[in-house]
Amino acid sequence: MTVKKMLTMLNSPNEVNISWNSDLVYFNFRSNIETAVWKDFVVEKICATKEGVFELILAAQPVKKEAI
Repeated sequence: MTVKKMLTMLNSPNEVNISWNSDLVYFNFRSNIETAVWKDFVVEKICATKEGVFELILAAQPVKKEAI
């Protein structure tokens, strides 16, 4: 499921964070610009860290330098 789809499923979140490979970033989901950047990334898991606060964990896979 994508970040965009996940945002439509969350019920009035107070805060949303995005993480991948153990890096955590604050995501201003109310910003059209930030939403446009993150919307197509695939979410592997979601965690509720406290009431109204969610962490979207992006699906990540290793890439060999030959593939770049």
